[in-house]
Formats: sequence, structure tokens, C-alpha cells
Amino acid sequence: MWRLVRNKFKGYFKKYGVSILFSLPFLTLFFCFTVIPILMAVFLSFTKYDVLQSPVFVGIKNYLMLFLEDDVFLKAFKNTVLFACIYAPLSLIGCLLIAWIINDYSPGMRAVLTFVFYAPSLSGGMIAIWQIIFSGDSYGVFNSILKTLGIISEPQQWLNNSKYMFTILLVVSLWSCLGTGFLAFVAAFRGIDVSLYEAAAMDGMKNRVQELWYITLPSLKPQLMFTALTSITGAFGVGAVSSSLFGNPSTNYAAHTMMLHMTDYSGERMDQGVACVIAVILFVLMAVSNSLFRKFVNRIGR
Repeated sequence: MWRLVRNKFKGYFKKYGVSILFSLPFLTLFFCFTVIPILMAVFLSFTKYDVLQSPVFVGIKNYLMLFLEDDVFLKAFKNTVLFACIYAPLSLIGCLLIAWIINDYSPGMRAVLTFVFYAPSLSGGMIAIWQIIFSGDSYGVFNSILKTLGIISEPQQWLNNSKYMFTILLVVSLWSCLGTGFLAFVAAFRGIDVSLYEAAAMDGMKNRVQELWYITLPSLKPQLMFTALTSITGAFGVGAVSSSLFGNPSTNYAAHTMMLHMTDYSGERMDQGVACVIAVILFVLMAVSNSLFRKFVNRIGR
């Protein structure tokens, strides 16, 4: 028995040994900084832990408390899931369509347009710009435009009114969504074999929508998965933008997210056990979302 196992291991290592050795540094870092923290978060989610004392096992008490007693968490959960359901698809479609459109331009114009669309994701002063746009006084850009058009008579407190916070958060996030995924699409479009389109035209393909579904998207499956991963992760991890625009907590918790709630538990209340529960829930939501999108991508072009 042991000889059979040993021989199989030797054969496996002989076949894949070089690949394993080359990937070992990455696998070591991945295990230390991803796998171990995830396992620790799962363990601590079943404990009462305040950093100062040793963890005390409490079972599913933390989970029950969040879902049955913490009304703010339920609001944050709703806001986060709703935001992810809107932001992730729109950001992915936006990256794909804009990259598809500028792909037909000359190399020089394509480079300029790529920089123009990518620049907002690099802007460190993004929040300050949007705070000026949605400023609550008469000098705010949005208020000024609406007053000029006669739509409003008095300045609106956009960043303090709970009716507008979620929409503003979504707009600001989408404005800067054309990041690395967008660049991946721009590069990938240049790598698609033109002969595929020529062959499809000879076979009777009639319009660009058919080209997009049957040729372009199947050729971009790796980029679709990469961009979906970054979009979904960014959607469920939203928090810094909301905190910068509306403060933490926002009025009536209208823009409160799970990430901000986790920060509240870990930093303010020093309850790392409950914070780990929120982290585990976010991880499960991301994993499920990515799994569903992978199934959708596998059906493209069929």
C-alpha cells in the first residue's frame, strides 16, 4: 500500500515537480496571507474575542445576535446586497462596452480614450470633487445647475438627505469603476483573431450583436472572470467612499454597509468575534456571486 502511494507521489512529482517548485513562493504567500486568515476568521466568528483576552467559544450566538437583534446590521446587509446587485453588473457591462467601442478607433485615439476613461479610477481627489458637486449650498455644482434650470428653488442637502445617499454612492462608485478590468478588456480586444470574424461573416453572421455573443465574449472569458471578480469584490467591500461622503454612520444609516459595520465592531466596540462573523458572511456572498457568474460565463456562445 505504502509502496503504491510512494510510487504515485514520485510519478506525480516527476511530472509536475518543476511547476510546483516555481509556484511554491506564491502558494506559500497565498496560504499564509489568505487561507490562514480565512480559517482564523471562521474560527473566531464562533467566539467572544476582544483582543485583550483569550477567545471564548460561544457557538452560533454571534450569528444569531446579528440577524435577530442588530437592526443596523440588517440595514447594512440590505444596502450592501442591493449595491452589489446593481454595481457589479453595471461596472462589468460598462468596462466591456466602452472597451468594445474604442477598439475600432486608430491606435493614437484609442490610447487617448483609454487614458480618459481610466483616469477617474486613479484620481486621489475623487471624493473632494464629488463633495463640491453635491455641496449643500448655492455654490454646489449640482444645486447651481438645478436652480438655473428652475427645477429647485432652494439648495438641497444632497449629502445629508437619506433619500439621495444610496443613489449618490452608486453614481460615485460607477464613475470610477473603469479600472484594471477595463484595461484588461482593452488589451484583450487587440488579441482576438480577426479571421474569426471573417469566417463568421462567410457563414452568414449578420450583425455586430451576433459577433459580440458568439465570437467576442467567448474569446474574452478569462477577462470576464477577472473583471467580474474585481467588480464583485469592490461591490461587497464598499465602505470607504460612503464614509468619506456621508460620514460614519450616515444619516438614518442610508448608506451604511457591511464593511463599515464590520469596522465599527472591530475598531470601536472591540468585538472581534462579531466582526469576523460579518467578514465570513461577506466572503460567502462573494464566493456564491462568483460561482453564479462563472456558470453564466460558461454558457456564453452556446
